[in-house]
Amino acid sequence: MTENNVSLPNQKEEDLLGRVPFASQLAAAILNAKTPGAFTIGICGGHGSGKSSMLKMIAAKVAEAMPEQRDGTGVVMRFRPWNAGNFEQMTSAFFAQLSEHISTSTEDEELLRIGQKMERYSSGLSMLKLVPGINPGVQIVSGALHQAGTSLQGTANANIRDLQRQKEEIIAALRKQTCRIVVVIDDVDRMMKDQVQHLFRMLDTLEDLPATVFLLAFDREALVKMLDTAREGSGRERLDNAIQVMFDLPPVTAGQLQEVMHHHISRMLAGYPDIRVDQEEWARIYPAGIAPYLESVHDVNRIISALTLKSALSQPETDFTVLAVLTVLQMKEPDVFAWLVRNRTLLQEAGEGLPAELVRELPELACHEAETVAKTLRLIMGELKENYDLYMLLVPAEAGMNRVDVEAIMQTNDPQHIARVLKDLPRQKKAQFLLEVRRNLAACTPEQKAALLAGILQAAEEIVPRAEPEGISLSPYRNAVLAVRELLAENGGGKDSLARLLADSTPESMILLAEPLAEIPELKEAVTKRLGTLSAERPYGLLETPHAEVLCLLWKQLDPDGFEEHLQQVLKDPERFCRFVRLFIRRPSDERVIYWRVNENYRVFVSDEFMAARIEEIRNDPSFGDLEPAVQEDLAAFSLQQEEEKKIDITVGMVETRLLAWGIQRQTNKLSGRYASEK
Repeated sequence: MTENNVSLPNQKEEDLLGRVPFASQLAAAILNAKTPGAFTIGICGGHGSGKSSMLKMIAAKVAEAMPEQRDGTGVVMRFRPWNAGNFEQMTSAFFAQLSEHISTSTEDEELLRIGQKMERYSSGLSMLKLVPGINPGVQIVSGALHQAGTSLQGTANANIRDLQRQKEEIIAALRKQTCRIVVVIDDVDRMMKDQVQHLFRMLDTLEDLPATVFLLAFDREALVKMLDTAREGSGRERLDNAIQVMFDLPPVTAGQLQEVMHHHISRMLAGYPDIRVDQEEWARIYPAGIAPYLESVHDVNRIISALTLKSALSQPETDFTVLAVLTVLQMKEPDVFAWLVRNRTLLQEAGEGLPAELVRELPELACHEAETVAKTLRLIMGELKENYDLYMLLVPAEAGMNRVDVEAIMQTNDPQHIARVLKDLPRQKKAQFLLEVRRNLAACTPEQKAALLAGILQAAEEIVPRAEPEGISLSPYRNAVLAVRELLAENGGGKDSLARLLADSTPESMILLAEPLAEIPELKEAVTKRLGTLSAERPYGLLETPHAEVLCLLWKQLDPDGFEEHLQQVLKDPERFCRFVRLFIRRPSDERVIYWRVNENYRVFVSDEFMAARIEEIRNDPSFGDLEPAVQEDLAAFSLQQEEEKKIDITVGMVETRLLAWGIQRQTNKLSGRYASEK
């Protein structure tokens, strides 16, 4: 009789790890060993080392060999003690399951009678807790009846004596049999701590059960910690006393993992003949994009399982290597993968290589070395950008921000957490979040408001849109600005901390800070000073900062005289003036046409007459021809736009005509000056 409820592993796969000979030898030893009572064997290894596969293989080898030994009788049973709430329930479940296996897998009358005895014994154990006066912790099956004490009622004594007699009958009956009972218990170290304690108590009480082998798999160090108790003593000592023999699985090498990975992929792809696999592409990308993330057999199995599902949805034009790399990133670099999902627009609008924002954030996102992740992404980025939807399979859609989400974030009182949340949110959700912040301010404590303000400022670079606004307006930042302003109004004690924040604030933070802080006289000087410092730190002043138009406007609002003095100094220099002009030039282009558009925001700072006169001075200067061609073109386009009554698109031909006219006029001026001097 053989009952094998443990699936037989793929022999080819396990041969790659060289473990089949060990499994066969241990199975033979289990069947032939002369042991008077129960015998416990441990298969030890770290997470993902292949313990479960080894356990299945040994059990399968035992099941294969049983018909040829022990008169063909035996039981191979996988016991799952996960649902047992206490020691009695676990022991009862063990005998109930063993009884069921015996009753359904043999016609031997004696064995069937043993199975019936086990069933009655299991029922008695499960009912014991209902008997008055019985302590659930009493080890009744161990024979330690004296622990129950003299206070037990007569019914309780009778039940205990009956259970002890039943157990002795089971032991006696098993001693007359030639069968072997093999009990497989996997993932012992993943049980709850109290369940592990119950399991090892059960193993202690079943040590006199004949012809029984318990085969356990666990991480040795993790199990030692779970067995460590002040009452029971050292966990290592308890483990050594309960388990007679322990075998440590050797670490799986990188070469073995690669063989297992390739074997699984070959077997999987056999079911998807339409999927294309470029062998050269795989060989190029695998070492950097996949191999570094394979640390165990468990990793391989998880990745293959996910790939199997995704391959069922993939299209014939899908590059399997790219799909595999993205699957690995999704499982091993979840924060990086989430960034790719959240920032589709940035991804697809970026030019060659990786988006600058992703490169900047990788050190915080990546689990492995950021450079390794960057190298991996560069290998697939072109294909991903071109066919984003083709590869983003089985990615749940993101839900919008709701009030419950916002309130949960606001309750943390942790500026760093709030900043991280804001940085991770897509732009639309940032606006939703900040709008909800404004709606919920009344319910916030002063501490929560201070934390919110600090978090918003830390995340300012992410809140401010990267694209420059078409007009000088704070509307793109309205929610953020209003949130900061209202926080300031409600948080009167935050001025000192804000002043410290101003000392090293970024241009992005200043966009959020400057306007609301303009209403606080004590901070006006600090804001103005920081704007001046930001300008002094750069060759082109504030013109070189992101969102320069907005910063210039804010400075003008806060300190008109100081800004005017700064601006005049900037515009005296031809190169800085050209940078100022180009701040208002838009040069959208595609393959067919290049054209210029000019917004009119410069009029907030200078007059049309000043701009026209300054451009005239620069174009008549002999050094005009030394300027970069793009700068000359922008000056010409700006000049043309000023002269038109209606706003029009300035094309390449129109700009070239203006440059030619300027060149002729400049040459004429030179000739006229030479003629006058000669005359």
